[in-house]
Amino acid sequence: MTGFSEYLRRLSRINPLDYQDQGTQAHLAALAGVLDDLAAEAKAVMLARLIAYAPDDALELTGHERGLQRYPGEYPDAFRNRLLHAWEFWDRAGTLPGMLAALEHMGYGVRIGMLTGDVAEGVFSAVTGGVILTQAGGGEVTSSSRTYTVDGQTYTLPTLIVPDDYRYYSYPPTRIVEHYQADPSIWAEFSLYLTPTEASFNADAWDDGSRWDDGSLWDLTLTQAEIDRVRSVIDQIKPAHARLRGIYLVSQFITDYWDDGSPWDDGSVWDTNHPTTLYLRPGV
Repeated sequence: MTGFSEYLRRLSRINPLDYQDQGTQAHLAALAGVLDDLAAEAKAVMLARLIAYAPDDALELTGHERGLQRYPGEYPDAFRNRLLHAWEFWDRAGTLPGMLAALEHMGYGVRIGMLTGDVAEGVFSAVTGGVILTQAGGGEVTSSSRTYTVDGQTYTLPTLIVPDDYRYYSYPPTRIVEHYQADPSIWAEFSLYLTPTEASFNADAWDDGSRWDDGSLWDLTLTQAEIDRVRSVIDQIKPAHARLRGIYLVSQFITDYWDDGSPWDDGSVWDTNHPTTLYLRPGV
Protein backbone atom coordinates (compact mmCIF):
# COMPACT_ATOMS: atom_id res chain seq x y z
CA MET A 1 0.00 0.00 0.00
CA THR A 2 1.60 3.24 -1.17
CA GLY A 3 -0.92 5.70 0.29
CA PHE A 4 -4.54 6.75 0.58
CA SER A 5 -4.90 7.10 -3.21
CA GLU A 6 -4.17 3.43 -3.73
CA TYR A 7 -6.27 2.50 -0.70
CA LEU A 8 -9.36 4.28 -2.04
CA ARG A 9 -8.87 2.84 -5.54
CA ARG A 10 -8.88 -0.64 -4.07
CA LEU A 11 -12.01 0.07 -2.05
CA SER A 12 -13.79 1.33 -5.17
CA ARG A 13 -13.19 -1.98 -6.93
CA ILE A 14 -15.41 -3.78 -4.38
CA ASN A 15 -18.49 -2.32 -6.08
CA PRO A 16 -17.36 -1.20 -9.56
CA LEU A 17 -20.91 -0.38 -10.74
CA ASP A 18 -21.25 2.47 -8.26
CA TYR A 19 -17.69 3.84 -8.00
CA GLN A 20 -15.87 3.42 -11.30
CA ASP A 21 -17.29 6.43 -13.14
CA GLN A 22 -14.86 9.24 -13.91
CA GLY A 23 -16.46 11.79 -11.61
CA THR A 24 -16.40 9.52 -8.55
CA GLN A 25 -12.80 8.54 -9.18
CA ALA A 26 -11.77 12.21 -9.44
CA HIS A 27 -13.58 12.94 -6.17
CA LEU A 28 -11.82 10.04 -4.42
CA ALA A 29 -8.45 11.17 -5.79
CA ALA A 30 -9.00 14.68 -4.42
CA LEU A 31 -9.86 13.33 -0.97
CA ALA A 32 -6.88 11.00 -1.02
CA GLY A 33 -4.50 13.79 -2.05
CA VAL A 34 -5.27 15.78 1.11
CA LEU A 35 -4.81 12.70 3.28
CA ASP A 36 -1.54 11.76 1.54
CA ASP A 37 -0.18 15.27 2.12
CA LEU A 38 -1.16 15.08 5.78
CA ALA A 39 0.51 11.66 6.15
CA ALA A 40 3.71 12.93 4.49
CA GLU A 41 3.84 15.93 6.81
CA ALA A 42 3.26 13.74 9.87
CA LYS A 43 6.06 11.41 8.73
CA ALA A 44 8.43 14.35 8.21
CA VAL A 45 7.68 15.69 11.70
CA MET A 46 8.26 12.25 13.23
CA LEU A 47 11.58 11.74 11.38
CA ALA A 48 12.75 15.23 12.40
CA ARG A 49 12.63 14.06 16.02
CA LEU A 50 14.66 10.92 15.32
CA ILE A 51 18.36 11.86 15.35
CA ALA A 52 19.45 9.13 12.94
CA TYR A 53 16.93 10.24 10.27
CA ALA A 54 16.42 13.95 10.93
CA PRO A 55 17.42 16.47 8.23
CA ASP A 56 20.56 18.45 9.00
CA ASP A 57 18.69 21.65 9.89
CA ALA A 58 16.62 19.82 12.53
CA LEU A 59 19.71 18.73 14.43
CA GLU A 60 20.30 22.22 15.82
CA LEU A 61 17.09 22.05 17.90
CA THR A 62 17.88 18.54 19.13
CA GLY A 63 21.38 19.66 20.08
CA HIS A 64 19.99 22.60 22.06
CA GLU A 65 17.70 20.23 23.97
CA ARG A 66 20.65 17.99 24.82
CA GLY A 67 23.04 20.78 25.73
CA LEU A 68 25.31 20.13 22.73
CA GLN A 69 26.10 22.73 20.11
CA ARG A 70 27.32 22.36 16.55
CA TYR A 71 30.73 23.95 16.10
CA PRO A 72 31.82 25.98 13.06
CA GLY A 73 32.98 23.63 10.33
CA GLU A 74 31.68 20.50 12.08
CA TYR A 75 30.46 17.95 9.54
CA PRO A 76 26.75 17.06 9.79
CA ASP A 77 27.55 13.35 10.27
CA ALA A 78 29.92 14.21 13.12
CA PHE A 79 27.36 16.38 14.92
CA ARG A 80 24.65 13.76 14.40
CA ASN A 81 26.88 11.09 15.95
CA ARG A 82 27.60 13.26 18.99
CA LEU A 83 23.86 13.80 19.49
CA LEU A 84 23.21 10.07 19.28
CA HIS A 85 25.61 9.59 22.21
CA ALA A 86 24.51 12.63 24.24
CA TRP A 87 23.37 10.50 27.20
CA GLU A 88 26.76 8.82 27.52
CA PHE A 89 28.48 12.18 27.04
CA TRP A 90 26.82 13.77 30.08
CA ASP A 91 26.62 10.58 32.14
CA ARG A 92 30.42 10.24 32.10
CA ALA A 93 31.33 13.94 32.12
CA GLY A 94 34.24 14.94 34.32
CA THR A 95 36.04 11.60 33.99
CA LEU A 96 38.90 10.22 31.93
CA PRO A 97 36.69 7.48 30.39
CA GLY A 98 34.18 10.21 29.55
CA MET A 99 36.79 12.21 27.64
CA LEU A 100 37.86 9.10 25.71
CA ALA A 101 34.23 8.34 24.88
CA ALA A 102 33.71 11.91 23.65
CA LEU A 103 36.75 11.63 21.40
CA GLU A 104 35.47 8.29 20.10
CA HIS A 105 32.14 9.88 19.16
CA MET A 106 34.03 12.64 17.34
CA GLY A 107 35.83 10.09 15.18
CA TYR A 108 39.02 9.60 17.21
CA GLY A 109 39.19 6.19 18.73
CA VAL A 110 40.33 2.62 18.53
CA ARG A 111 39.61 0.47 15.52
CA ILE A 112 39.83 -3.17 16.54
CA GLY A 113 40.06 -6.14 14.18
CA MET A 114 40.07 -9.90 14.56
CA LEU A 115 42.04 -12.64 12.90
CA THR A 116 40.54 -13.95 9.66
CA GLY A 117 42.08 -17.23 8.67
CA ASP A 118 45.85 -17.03 8.75
CA VAL A 119 46.14 -13.36 7.77
CA ALA A 120 45.59 -10.21 9.84
CA GLU A 121 46.89 -6.99 8.29
CA GLY A 122 48.41 -4.66 10.86
CA VAL A 123 48.96 -7.24 13.62
CA PHE A 124 52.68 -7.58 13.02
CA SER A 125 54.61 -4.54 11.83
CA ALA A 126 58.25 -4.83 10.85
CA VAL A 127 60.02 -1.71 12.11
CA THR A 128 63.46 -0.84 13.41
CA GLY A 129 63.99 -2.83 16.58
CA GLY A 130 62.07 -5.98 15.67
CA VAL A 131 58.44 -7.07 15.51
CA ILE A 132 55.77 -5.23 17.47
CA LEU A 133 52.59 -7.01 18.49
CA THR A 134 49.70 -4.65 19.27
CA GLN A 135 47.02 -6.60 21.12
CA ALA A 136 43.59 -5.30 22.10
CA GLY A 137 41.98 -8.40 23.59
CA GLY A 138 41.51 -12.14 23.44
CA GLY A 139 43.60 -15.00 24.74
CA GLU A 140 47.27 -14.87 25.55
CA VAL A 141 49.78 -15.01 22.70
CA THR A 142 52.41 -17.62 23.49
CA SER A 143 55.92 -18.23 22.19
CA SER A 144 56.60 -21.34 20.14
CA SER A 145 58.93 -22.60 17.43
CA ARG A 146 58.92 -24.52 14.17
CA THR A 147 61.49 -26.94 12.90
CA TYR A 148 62.31 -27.30 9.20
CA THR A 149 64.72 -29.66 7.48
CA VAL A 150 66.25 -28.51 4.22
CA ASP A 151 68.85 -30.62 2.38
CA GLY A 152 69.54 -32.56 5.56
CA GLN A 153 70.06 -29.40 7.61
CA THR A 154 67.61 -28.76 10.48
CA TYR A 155 66.51 -25.22 11.30
CA THR A 156 64.47 -24.16 14.34
CA LEU A 157 62.70 -20.83 13.95
CA PRO A 158 60.91 -18.88 16.71
CA THR A 159 57.23 -18.17 16.16
CA LEU A 160 54.07 -17.28 18.08
CA ILE A 161 50.81 -19.10 18.72
CA VAL A 162 47.90 -16.67 18.38
CA PRO A 163 44.51 -17.79 19.79
CA ASP A 164 41.35 -17.73 17.68
CA ASP A 165 39.77 -14.95 19.76
CA TYR A 166 42.78 -12.67 19.32
CA ARG A 167 41.82 -9.02 18.81
CA TYR A 168 44.23 -6.33 17.67
CA TYR A 169 44.50 -2.62 17.03
CA SER A 170 44.44 -1.83 13.35
CA TYR A 171 45.23 1.76 14.35
CA PRO A 172 47.20 2.97 17.36
CA PRO A 173 44.57 3.94 19.93
CA THR A 174 43.68 7.51 20.69
CA ARG A 175 44.91 8.15 24.20
CA ILE A 176 45.06 10.76 26.94
CA VAL A 177 48.41 11.27 28.67
CA GLU A 178 48.23 12.51 32.26
CA HIS A 179 51.51 14.34 32.82
CA TYR A 180 51.70 13.81 36.58
CA GLN A 181 53.00 10.30 35.90
CA ALA A 182 56.21 11.75 34.46
CA ASP A 183 56.32 15.17 36.11
CA PRO A 184 54.46 15.77 39.40
CA SER A 185 54.88 19.53 38.98
CA ILE A 186 52.28 19.51 36.19
CA TRP A 187 49.97 17.06 37.97
CA ALA A 188 46.75 18.67 36.69
CA GLU A 189 47.69 18.74 33.00
CA PHE A 190 46.98 16.27 30.22
CA SER A 191 47.56 15.95 26.47
CA LEU A 192 45.59 14.28 23.69
CA TYR A 193 47.13 11.92 21.13
CA LEU A 194 44.55 11.58 18.38
CA THR A 195 44.19 8.85 15.77
CA PRO A 196 41.30 9.58 13.37
CA THR A 197 39.31 6.42 12.70
CA GLU A 198 36.20 7.88 11.03
CA ALA A 199 37.13 10.08 8.08
CA SER A 200 33.58 11.40 7.56
CA PHE A 201 33.72 13.03 11.01
CA ASN A 202 37.06 14.85 10.92
CA ALA A 203 39.22 14.38 7.80
CA ASP A 204 39.63 17.02 5.12
CA ALA A 205 37.79 16.01 1.97
CA TRP A 206 38.76 16.42 -1.68
CA ASP A 207 36.80 18.91 -3.76
CA ASP A 208 34.25 16.23 -4.64
CA GLY A 209 33.74 15.29 -1.00
CA SER A 210 35.58 11.98 -1.17
CA ARG A 211 38.34 10.87 1.19
CA TRP A 212 41.10 8.27 1.09
CA ASP A 213 39.57 5.07 -0.28
CA ASP A 214 41.48 2.78 2.08
CA GLY A 215 40.91 4.89 5.19
CA SER A 216 44.63 5.48 5.69
CA LEU A 217 46.01 8.62 7.30
CA TRP A 218 48.77 9.33 4.80
CA ASP A 219 49.62 13.03 4.92
CA LEU A 220 46.41 13.76 6.82
CA THR A 221 45.89 17.26 8.14
CA LEU A 222 43.18 18.62 10.40
CA THR A 223 41.68 22.05 9.86
CA GLN A 224 41.92 24.75 12.51
CA ALA A 225 38.13 24.49 12.89
CA GLU A 226 38.50 20.79 13.70
CA ILE A 227 41.21 21.47 16.27
CA ASP A 228 39.00 24.13 17.85
CA ARG A 229 36.12 21.62 17.94
CA VAL A 230 38.24 19.08 19.81
CA ARG A 231 39.38 21.70 22.31
CA SER A 232 35.83 22.94 22.90
CA VAL A 233 34.35 19.48 23.45
CA ILE A 234 37.16 18.42 25.78
CA ASP A 235 36.93 21.68 27.74
CA GLN A 236 33.22 20.96 28.19
CA ILE A 237 33.66 17.43 29.53
CA LYS A 238 37.08 17.37 31.28
CA PRO A 239 37.44 17.30 35.08
CA ALA A 240 37.16 20.82 36.47
CA HIS A 241 40.72 20.88 37.86
CA ALA A 242 42.42 19.54 34.72
CA ARG A 243 44.08 21.64 32.02
CA LEU A 244 44.72 20.69 28.41
CA ARG A 245 48.42 21.00 27.62
CA GLY A 246 48.71 19.79 24.02
CA ILE A 247 47.02 17.98 21.12
CA TYR A 248 48.97 15.69 18.79
CA LEU A 249 48.04 13.81 15.62
CA VAL A 250 49.33 10.22 15.50
CA SER A 251 50.04 8.51 12.18
CA GLN A 252 48.53 5.16 11.32
CA PHE A 253 50.63 2.16 12.26
CA ILE A 254 50.71 0.35 8.90
CA THR A 255 52.93 0.30 5.84
CA ASP A 256 51.86 2.78 3.18
CA TYR A 257 51.39 1.42 -0.31
CA TRP A 258 51.72 2.72 -3.81
CA ASP A 259 48.73 2.42 -6.15
CA ASP A 260 49.90 -1.02 -7.27
CA GLY A 261 49.78 -2.37 -3.70
CA SER A 262 53.52 -2.59 -3.17
CA PRO A 263 55.14 -1.06 -0.04
CA TRP A 264 58.22 1.14 0.11
CA ASP A 265 61.24 -0.59 -1.38
CA ASP A 266 63.01 -0.97 1.97
CA GLY A 267 59.93 -2.34 3.74
CA SER A 268 59.85 0.52 6.22
CA VAL A 269 56.74 2.10 7.71
CA TRP A 270 56.31 5.63 6.45
CA ASP A 271 56.11 8.27 9.19
CA THR A 272 55.01 5.75 11.79
CA ASN A 273 54.07 7.04 15.23
CA HIS A 274 55.70 10.44 14.80
CA PRO A 275 53.05 12.72 16.33
CA THR A 276 52.35 16.07 14.70
CA THR A 277 51.79 18.91 17.14
CA LEU A 278 48.35 20.46 16.55
CA TYR A 279 48.08 22.63 19.66
CA LEU A 280 50.17 23.69 22.66
CA ARG A 281 48.78 25.84 25.44
CA PRO A 282 50.35 29.29 25.36
CA GLY A 283 53.30 29.52 27.71
CA VAL A 284 54.16 25.82 27.56
